[in-house]
Amino acid sequence: MTNIHTNHGTTNLQLTNTHEIAVRPVAIQPEPLIATDATDRLIAQIEGEERCASRIKSTPVIGPRNQHMTVGDAEDEVHHIKMIISLDEDRIDEKQNSLRHRLAPRWLKLLALFMLIFVDYPIMFLMASSIFNVDWSDPFGIPLLISVVVATLSTGGAAAALHHLGHEHREHKNDKGQLEWRTLSKSSRATLIAVALLLLLIGWGSYQRIYTEGVLSGSNLAVLLALLVSFVLVISAWLIWRTAFRDGSVLTDDLARYSRIVNHYVALQRSHEDNAAKLRHQLNVVLRRAQRNAGTIPLQPPA
Repeated sequence: MTNIHTNHGTTNLQLTNTHEIAVRPVAIQPEPLIATDATDRLIAQIEGEERCASRIKSTPVIGPRNQHMTVGDAEDEVHHIKMIISLDEDRIDEKQNSLRHRLAPRWLKLLALFMLIFVDYPIMFLMASSIFNVDWSDPFGIPLLISVVVATLSTGGAAAALHHLGHEHREHKNDKGQLEWRTLSKSSRATLIAVALLLLLIGWGSYQRIYTEGVLSGSNLAVLLALLVSFVLVISAWLIWRTAFRDGSVLTDDLARYSRIVNHYVALQRSHEDNAAKLRHQLNVVLRRAQRNAGTIPLQPPA
């Protein structure tokens, strides 16, 4: 046996009795087989998902004041507003927390809504039905329809006005969650007087109507009943204004709007990242399977 060195390695030669040279076949390890079509498709999909995820922060959006901005700008605004609120609350003594940016509790909002639906509206409807002489023995008709419309408009309109004015007055809240007359502007003072006049009108109108009905019916409790109903309506109306006034501040409204924008696009970004991770896992599975299949191919002698 003789070893011959060549540029491609060493070949084993064996001399036979007839002095012929026989070449022993040498097993050559093949290269791993890769499913190029599947891997190329998966790699392209992964790159596409990663590009979509990286472009999320540069996506143009419309801000809460109809300003043009990107998702990244909205995220910066969220951090900026949080810092302002935190610094504003840190100005107060440790024993006394600032109430300026505190949101109204959920139970207070539900109570105001309950009073509006189950107290204000029924009372206003009964007063309207008495004014338009609804015949309860045969109630269906024009008087009942007018009573429903008047009660709905008066109750809904007064509640909407009080809620709007309460939101507007939040800008002038102090750290105790109160209004200071000397710090209010002329327009704010005018709107606050409008709230007081609206409450007075609700109380006076309900008192006059209930008192008149009581006198006509010959009741000895007309005054007491009229005072009770008017007091309940005034408290209910004041509760609507107070709930809107206590419900955070202008900064908390901006924080909520910017957060909704950011959270929506962060969810999209995470969705793209999750899809890229799943595709990357599929790519690894395809590569391992291709390598495993390539390693089990039987060796064949060269031709």
